[in-house]
Amino acid sequence: HKSSREQYTGTGTGTDTGIERSEFCKTATPALQLLCIIARQSRDVAQLELFETIIPDLQAILCMSEESGPQKWSLILLRTLLQYGLSLQHTQSIISLATPHITVMSDDPHKLSAEYLTLFARICDCARAYSAQRKENVEIRATPDPEVLDNLAMSGIWLSSSVKTCVNSLVSIRDSSLSAPNYPMTRFQKMRLSAAQLRLLSAFTAASSPTSFFADDGLNDKTKSNFIPVVSTESCFNVFESILKSNLWKNAINIALRHSFNAGWIVSDDTPSLEEEPIACAFVAELMNFAGAIKGKEIGQDNTHKTLIATINNTLVRFRQNLHSSKEDSVNASRQSWFIEAEFAVLKYLIDMRHVQLLDSTLLMDFAFSLIGRLSVG
Repeated sequence: HKSSREQYTGTGTGTDTGIERSEFCKTATPALQLLCIIARQSRDVAQLELFETIIPDLQAILCMSEESGPQKWSLILLRTLLQYGLSLQHTQSIISLATPHITVMSDDPHKLSAEYLTLFARICDCARAYSAQRKENVEIRATPDPEVLDNLAMSGIWLSSSVKTCVNSLVSIRDSSLSAPNYPMTRFQKMRLSAAQLRLLSAFTAASSPTSFFADDGLNDKTKSNFIPVVSTESCFNVFESILKSNLWKNAINIALRHSFNAGWIVSDDTPSLEEEPIACAFVAELMNFAGAIKGKEIGQDNTHKTLIATINNTLVRFRQNLHSSKEDSVNASRQSWFIEAEFAVLKYLIDMRHVQLLDSTLLMDFAFSLIGRLSVG
């Protein structure tokens, strides 16, 4: 498909680019979907030469100004490879190709800002993982290439502008119009974008350390061994407070914890749409991760955490008092996983923050045992 790809990306000599682009999408999208499914099977499969040889093709697709199916699935495939710690030598080129797409973040459902932000967050996860292994003297399966270490060490600088953009966007979230009756999708897409922004911000914050990044890797180059904390603690708490005052948070927490005290999975008359459920659960989970990432900061901002804990507590109390009585076991496994992830993130945060504000131990145990009781194999 080289000729089709060249014309689609504007590097070929073809004239009927509209037709070529359409044909390229028809063939590339299912092929990329299949590759994503194959790569997710195991790390051994993702290490096959096939996935390394297609990196230039994925980079060419990211060069496209028009965001479409092939670009979306290219991002998903890259995220999968990075999750295994593969293709890290291409970090710099991936960031440089992706950054223009999120210079102006948009909640337009046809834009891929959320996918790009999640890709950046995965790069931060890789940087943090390698740094932790070096710091704790954990044996690494394979010695990383010096180029990989350099790229990961510099990724903090390359991603700093995107992180700052996320902070500015999230700080103004409470002033955004999130529930316009004529545009019901606006709220969902805004929640999705905000969840991705939180994902990047929490991953970047977790990777930012006061200690030298890769200080013991033998490079001895302090000028590029620091994952620079470009986001201040004050900015993090400004984001935290803005989200807690937004309608997004109120809507998301009510959706994500709706099954908290049910003995089985149920569907009631007021069940949200399938599009809203995963977005709300992801938003809650990412906020919990972000709150956990900044809980050890030096500024005494316990009141903000107490506000979050109080909101969660009130929501749990309300759902425990209003148990549904609809048919059980009518939620499929995929939908169950969304709620489980959000509930686990909430439970972990509450346990980690029990020194800040004491909770009703009976309520916490009921919440935990209900979650355990609804788990199933896989």
